[in-house]
Formats: sequence, C-alpha cells, structure tokens
Amino acid sequence: INAETALVFSMLMAMLTGLVFNESVIYGAYALIGSVVAAGTVGHAKTRMDVLRAGLLAGLGNTACALSMILVGGSLFSVQAPAELVMALAGGVATGLLALPLWMILVGLGGDSGVESVTNPAEQHSAILTDADGASMNVSGMNVSGAVVLVGRLGRGDLSVPFATISTIDITDDPGDFAAARVTLTDGKAVTLLIRDSMSFYGTTNAGLFQIRARDLTRISIEH
Repeated sequence: INAETALVFSMLMAMLTGLVFNESVIYGAYALIGSVVAAGTVGHAKTRMDVLRAGLLAGLGNTACALSMILVGGSLFSVQAPAELVMALAGGVATGLLALPLWMILVGLGGDSGVESVTNPAEQHSAILTDADGASMNVSGMNVSGAVVLVGRLGRGDLSVPFATISTIDITDDPGDFAAARVTLTDGKAVTLLIRDSMSFYGTTNAGLFQIRARDLTRISIEH
C-alpha cells in the first residue's frame, strides 16, 4: 500500500465518519488525523507490535485533536471533556486492534514476528545489492519479505521467478509506483518485469539486517 492510497483511504474514512456522526466535522477531523498518523507508521510495520503501536499513535493523534477542539470551545473543565479525550484515545487503539488481522493477511505472517521471516528465509542466497548512489552491500539470505522469488507484472499476468534461477536484476525507475526489473537468468535468457518500487529486499550482513526498497536499487547480483 503506497502513501497515495493510504491518504485517499484516510480521507474517505474521515468523510464516512463525519456522516455517521450526524455530519460532525469534529469526528471527521478525528478520523482523518488518526488515519494519517497510523498510515505513516503502519507503512513501515514489520511486526504485530508495530501495528498496535500505530493504533496507539492514532489514538494520541485523536486525543490531541480532541483537546484542541475542547480548548477552542472553552469547555476544558466541562463534564464531557474527560470522556471525549478517553474516547478519542480508545478509538485509535481499537483501530489498531481491528487492523491487525487484515495486516497479517496482507503480509502473510505465519510466525510470531515479521522479522523472523526475513532473517530466516526458506533458501539462502548471497547477493550484492547496488544502490542508486553506486554503493554496494554484500548480503546473505536475500529475500523479499521472506520470499525467495521475484514477483512482477508481465503483460497482463504475473510472473514469479525463483532466485535460484536468477543471475542479475537490473532495476530502472518507471513513472508511478512501479520500476522495471530486467531479470537475467543463469542460462543467459532475460525477461523484464514491472515490480512495485516500494518492494523491500532484505539480507543479513555482519552488522545486522539490511533492508532496501526497489526504487533505491540499480542492480542485484545473485551469487551461485
């Protein structure tokens, strides 16, 4: 999910929330601020705790918005003020809890931590990752969010190419949310796929876990 999609979803949720609560601008603002805060956090989530943390941040964003509205309205010491602040915080936390199952389905988590799948992929492939600045990083256990295949659009279909059959991947940025990946196989044949430029490649180094997105890469050389 890219930033543009998250923003559109946040705006739609804000409008829907405002309509549900008697066309209330305040509740719409709660939903918009909370959704934007959560989207910025959950986009980098790698574990279930990250998703729950996004919900907490959404709740804090809601609370800040509620407090601002209360101060503007001059009702800080009213009976309703504490209840509104608690409901604002609870709404964000509840959103995180509700979003967790969907996030798990989208990322395909099977273990207790998303990090586990990227540090222990099913197959071990060493590779050299070269970024747009020309810097190279040697990694072992290279994978794409735990998978050891490159999946991309080919024509109107999708093609999955196992790392075991790939020699190099040359990546050039395309307009929009995609990048062109020219995949050269170990037998010398080549195929060009369209991949998400937000696709994350992982690998293990002596210093720790390395992560980089497709849009920041120019070449991947897989060692065989």
